[in-house]
Amino acid sequence: MTHAFTFDASSCSGCKACQAACKDKNNLPPGVLWRRIYEVGGGEWTRSGDAWTSTVYAYNLSIACNHCVHPKCAGVCPVNAYTVREDGIVLLDSSRCIGCGYCAWACPYGAPQYDRSSGTMTKCNLCYDNLDAGLTPACVMSCPLRVLDVTDQAELETQGFRYQVIFPMPASSRTEPRVYVKPHPAAVRAGQTPEVLNQEEFAPQRKRSNSWAAWEEIPLLVFTLSAQLATGMSWVLGILVLLGIPFSPLAYLAIGAILGLGLIVSFLHLGSPKNAWRVFGNLHKSWLSREILAALLFMLCWAISFLSFWLAPDLSMGKPVLACITGLAGAALIFSMAEVYRLRMVPTWNTWHTKATFFLSAMILGVVSVLPGLMFTGSPAGELARSFHWILAAGTVAFVMELVLSLSEKWNSNPTARIIRMLLSVGGITGSALLVYSPADSWTGILCLVFLLALVEQILGRWLFYASRSPSM
Repeated sequence: MTHAFTFDASSCSGCKACQAACKDKNNLPPGVLWRRIYEVGGGEWTRSGDAWTSTVYAYNLSIACNHCVHPKCAGVCPVNAYTVREDGIVLLDSSRCIGCGYCAWACPYGAPQYDRSSGTMTKCNLCYDNLDAGLTPACVMSCPLRVLDVTDQAELETQGFRYQVIFPMPASSRTEPRVYVKPHPAAVRAGQTPEVLNQEEFAPQRKRSNSWAAWEEIPLLVFTLSAQLATGMSWVLGILVLLGIPFSPLAYLAIGAILGLGLIVSFLHLGSPKNAWRVFGNLHKSWLSREILAALLFMLCWAISFLSFWLAPDLSMGKPVLACITGLAGAALIFSMAEVYRLRMVPTWNTWHTKATFFLSAMILGVVSVLPGLMFTGSPAGELARSFHWILAAGTVAFVMELVLSLSEKWNSNPTARIIRMLLSVGGITGSALLVYSPADSWTGILCLVFLLALVEQILGRWLFYASRSPSM
């Protein structure tokens, strides 16, 4: 037997007995709701002469984890904290969870809930202990109108039941949720724009703005920018190695320091960092597992390259090979990082723009940071000028391409931030272009300004990127 939920929205009174029973049975802390009642409404009053016509409507939707056939939460979880029983129940083992919240990003129905007290994710377990004892789940038992039930999925499908979508459920889902909803007549009214009327009950932070949630992702912002900066530096320094231009090993040391700082800060994003050693448990499915592996491989390649610079300065044949391998490892890290954000449930992220922007950011940050670092560590300006003029030209092109992408990005919808980003980008492009046509001995002041403009622009762009995630449920 495979369990599936049925819900009759046409008869639900919105009493929230199911929501309260679930919270009581599972002793859930404040702010955590495994089952939620969405109060949906819309319509308007229109006047025609002395008469008023109403198109106002309202209905309720009771929804929890749908224990999907293909649960996306289990697919993306880096620590394999999810298991699927033979009867279709999707269980989450919170003792393995690291509290990264990636499953909540990926779930179309907002089922995984973060418990701040334990620092782990939690979700509906379909009251499997009740089912094993021959009872029904707490939410089903508490429903006074009997509009919520759990039934054998095969039996439902033989009776013609099919997955139906009513707002705010996602329009389609490849997860194949085990939930069958009888829509309320108002849910299919043409031309009416519905909205959730009680959003603050289960997502109070959204009352302020989506931008508020972006502040919670600051550790991820620091990690992504640090990884891209370190990767870009490895590319630029690798080019210098291939060209045979000498530079201080301190410049290469900065790559490891920046990446190490990003990795350390990323731990602040985890609710339960003690389980971080499990992050390689789902390499065959989770891009988050692959991203962390790519970061560590990049760090290993960098360490070997740095040792070759420090301990074997005369190793002329091996350095170009090691520099190329390190650069490729950095590219693999950026690729994996972009794939982490390519989630179907976040349309603003799930485009080729994400990958292109991440690679362009690495190139821009690498160019504008390496050159001032080399000059301050005493590298000869003349030697740098011969190669860096065309490297700066490439960086300028990357700046222009990123500006074009930023103007067309769906998540860059804040008008003020859009203008600020554009001005910062234009300033960076102008400064980079001036460097291309200026003598090397006059670069220092312009370099510092371009680096500052680029860094602020990248931070603002990444903050807007995280603020754009607006889940429907």
